[in-house]
Amino acid sequence: MAAFSSKTAYRALFEGPVVLAGLANIWNPYAPLAYKFHAWLPLRSRCWTVDRLARHGLASHVTCPLYDNEGETLYHISPLCPYALRVWTRVTVGARVHLPLPSAGIGDWWPQAVRALPANQRKDSNSMIILVLRALWLERNARVFDVKETSS
Repeated sequence: MAAFSSKTAYRALFEGPVVLAGLANIWNPYAPLAYKFHAWLPLRSRCWTVDRLARHGLASHVTCPLYDNEGETLYHISPLCPYALRVWTRVTVGARVHLPLPSAGIGDWWPQAVRALPANQRKDSNSMIILVLRALWLERNARVFDVKETSS
């Protein structure tokens, strides 16, 4: 039996950490820390969307607050909602960034899309993605909690 020491405790702390794809895309770009944290939440499936509220027995709205059609899920709110897709299209065209539009969950799409860009565009593109995710979440919350929408 091995003796306990601070060295063995430190090694045990870092033994087998969970590696999440896309973490460098979040923590390295230019964006406020709160925005980076919010971008980290969907990668960890931690956003409080309808599906997650239901799993915890909490009542909430039934449809997507951005599109008022389908049920809201984590994957629906970021890239798959028609409203969100319109926002992504406007931003990528306006910024002249040739990112493929999201067609899957953020965790699957983001790392692959940025990896396809030239190295000198990656940090700025990651910043743009973080800011769009935050804007979509703020718009969603304004519609759910304040019952108002931002004009497009």
